[in-house]
Amino acid sequence: MKYILYPFSKLYKLGTFFRNYLYSSGTISSVYSPLFTVSIGNLSWGGTGKTPLCEWMLKWAHGNKLSPMVITRGYRGRPPFYPYVVDSKTSPLYSGDEPLMLYNNCPFAKIIVDQKRERGIYFGWKKFKPDIAILDDGFQYRKVKKHLDILVFSGDDITKNWNKIIPYGPFRESSNSINRAQILCVNSTGHRPKDLLVRINERLKPYRKPIYVFHVEIKKIISVHKKQKVSNSIDNYILVTGIGNPNRVLNSTVNFLNKHPKEFLAYSDHYIYKKKDWEFIWQVAKNKRAIVLCTPKDAVKLMKFAHKDLYTFELNISFETKMNTNEEFEELLGKAILEYKSSHGHV
Repeated sequence: MKYILYPFSKLYKLGTFFRNYLYSSGTISSVYSPLFTVSIGNLSWGGTGKTPLCEWMLKWAHGNKLSPMVITRGYRGRPPFYPYVVDSKTSPLYSGDEPLMLYNNCPFAKIIVDQKRERGIYFGWKKFKPDIAILDDGFQYRKVKKHLDILVFSGDDITKNWNKIIPYGPFRESSNSINRAQILCVNSTGHRPKDLLVRINERLKPYRKPIYVFHVEIKKIISVHKKQKVSNSIDNYILVTGIGNPNRVLNSTVNFLNKHPKEFLAYSDHYIYKKKDWEFIWQVAKNKRAIVLCTPKDAVKLMKFAHKDLYTFELNISFETKMNTNEEFEELLGKAILEYKSSHGHV
């Protein structure tokens, strides 16, 4: 069946090439952002670790006394109007799960949902006067000229799915589009480092871009309602996920807790939970005499239905390896911002 899709993949590749040509040649115009703008995107559909990296960047900016905002399309969210600013009263039905999760974890940042990113940028810039804008999943959005494009790859992107274009595979653009990016990041979670580095050397290093390999790990388990750390020696738990790569979550959880869940309930990516879903989940947990453990993205959608016994992870990103550069990831970001400020008369 997959091979039947291959000719359609070639047509899709041709379509994206033509679209990119129209933007690169200036036939379709792009607008300049009024402030330093970073895109965190990917070539494939989801599951690369893009959102944890976005959260890491928000905390990095805040720690360096920079005021950040995120512009996101809010996948599967249906806000009553655009631009829509996420706050403590926002329903995930309005914003989508990832914007609300980013707000909950980074309340110092402005999170704006707008499918027209240029409109969201100008709105946020005028209203909040931020220092930096982050476009979540913004690599393919070429109506805005970004100052920095960061491409994020999963281990599977580099290995088994390399350059397999939709619908034959998960890539939205061919690997030639890597030339548009300035920084490449690879999420090694769930892969053997030695095997992955061989493929990175073979497939990414020739592009002569700075490459950073990072790992997403569970830092601690917290109670969703009490927002406090709980013991990591959990006796029984069921695991609930609604993300693009559920097996990666399963493996990380098992490694952290050193035990398998009594039940693993994997829903589709960005799944919108209903009350009956929680009732089913809770009944499974009750039957297994277990707690309910879910990802942060799932927690923002389940917490309005859930009892107090709902738990989630606090995640941490560790940068392991750098290639084609001597600079650390933080140094490169800081340097890019300083160069922007200098060229725009802000220093």
